[in-house]
This record gives sequence, C-alpha cells and structure tokens, in this order.
Amino acid sequence: MSQIAIEIGSYSIKAVSRDVVNGHEIKHTLSIPSWCAYEKETDKYYIGDNAKLWRYRNLAFPIFFRENPDDYFRNVAKAIIQYVKMWAESHFPNSPVQSLHFVTPMYYKANDPLIEDLKTAAIQNGISGVYFTPAHVAICKRQACVNNGGSVFVYDLGYRRLTLSLLRRNGSDYESLAQSECREDCAGMKIDSMLINTMTNELPGDLASMILLEEASRQIKESLSISNTVRCAIPGNNGVFNIDRIGFNDMISPIITGTFSIAKKMIETIEEKPSEIILCGGSCRIPYVKDRIKYMVKEIASNASIKDYSLWGGMEYLACEGCVAEQKKINVIK
Repeated sequence: MSQIAIEIGSYSIKAVSRDVVNGHEIKHTLSIPSWCAYEKETDKYYIGDNAKLWRYRNLAFPIFFRENPDDYFRNVAKAIIQYVKMWAESHFPNSPVQSLHFVTPMYYKANDPLIEDLKTAAIQNGISGVYFTPAHVAICKRQACVNNGGSVFVYDLGYRRLTLSLLRRNGSDYESLAQSECREDCAGMKIDSMLINTMTNELPGDLASMILLEEASRQIKESLSISNTVRCAIPGNNGVFNIDRIGFNDMISPIITGTFSIAKKMIETIEEKPSEIILCGGSCRIPYVKDRIKYMVKEIASNASIKDYSLWGGMEYLACEGCVAEQKKINVIK
C-alpha cells in the first residue's frame, strides 16, 4: 500500500508518495507546472508541460476557486490525480496507491462542494481514501513547530489570498485559536497586476501574450528577492523594463501595509502570544515582506522565533510531507 499527497498551487503542483518498505519510510517528490488544457477534438485533458502546447492556463484551478463547469473541474482533477498516481506507482510498482491527501488552503471549507468533486475524481482513479489537510497545519505537523501546548502564528501571503491563523499544538495535532478573514486585495496576484500595468500601457488581447506577461512579473519578483535591480524584455513588444528593489518596495507598500495591520491586530488582541511565527506563501519571499514581519514581531511578540517556509528548495514539499508523516524523522529520497 502507498499514499500520495498533492498540493496544487498557483504556479506548480507538488506531490509526495510514501510507502513502507522493510519497515522504513521512503518518499519521492514531484513538481509540475500548474497548467491545464482541454483538447476538444480528442476530448483529452492535459496538465503540466504538455498543457503549454495548447496555450491555455487556469491558475490554481481545482482547490482555490471554481470558474468552470463541474465536468471540466472534475476531469482536470482526475487528470492530475492520474498523473501523480502513475508517477508514484512507477517508484513503488508493488504498492498500489490506496489513499490520497490533498493539501488545502486555510480558507477551504469542510463542507465545500469541491470535496465531493475531488473524491469522485479520486475514486475514478481507483483510490478509495481521500483526506484534506490545511497547508499551515500540515507544515506544523511536518516540522513539529512548537512544544506541546505552545502556539504558532501563521502568516500566509500567497498568490491569491492573505490568510492568518493562530494554532496551538495539542499532542500530534493542532487546534485553531484564531483565524482571519481572507483578503484577496493584497496578495501576489495584485502585485503582479501592478507590475504588468507598469510594464505596458496597453494589455494584450490574446491569452498567450498575457501568460508571458504574468510569467515576466513572477520572474521580476523572484529576481528582486536576490538582486537589487532587474532588467528584462517586455513580452509582446520591443521594450525593456527596468526596476530596482527600492522602486518595487514603494510600488507594493500600499498593498502590503494592510496585511501587517491585520496581523498586528490579531496578535495584539489574543491573550496568548505565539512562540513561533511561520511565513509561508510565495509572496513571503519578498525581502520587504520579511523585514516588515520581523519588525512587527520584535514590537509585539519579542520572544517569538520566525521560521520562513517560503524559501525555494526542499522546503516547498513540507506541506505534502506533513500530510503523510507518521514520525518526526523521515527519510526523503528525491
């Protein structure tokens, strides 16, 4: 028997497979782009790099939002599960996948109709057990972030939403002490929109060019996380775009400032101060965001330590690993 865990993000789909071989826990990791496409002529669905050929993209499609008919959504989810299941069973040919864990955003509701769609898609792939774990809880489980009875504050600034949560460890699980309303006006997508509007005065009418602009804005954000200046070609015309970190910080300051006000208010109003602050979500890679969080923590929760799980590298699989982890020490094979 083997398990798989899947996290579907705005830019990539991450997965982990787990099997027990001779008493040892073994894992493999997988990451593919969050692209999906539908070919009407053959009635086939494509995901990952293969979908790029069809010049269609639907960001964060299965879990984060629904803007397509149910049949389309279920078939996209089915294609993702099928792809990951085949990948997992190629590593463990004698251990068929029998359970699936979905990493979900904090704002994902337990009674959301998407649950039934995802379960249906899993059953159609021959998987009987389907489970859902919020990303911040999965990260806490994987890292055993705080001592038993301690609390952790999660600042999750992703592509589509800001979500904040205060959790307390209770044995091997975590209970929610406080949770914010989700904010869509101050997340990564809003930052991308500002960058795109700065790069070009007129948005392209075709989807392929718009995709290129979106990817350019993402590259700019990532480059400014490690460099002070960025120079890049503007997709769709012959222009060149220049921006430095100071100008970028000035641009996003009105967006980001609101997130700190919400976080600060939540921490100030709770009786129990967190012992750890977790940063997760791709937009937390921005140095300006990290600096502001550190200042806020020093001001109102000076004894709390900060753990940054937004970094590149092996940390991007922490949530998936937390869904299937049964012990603190896990042997990860990539």
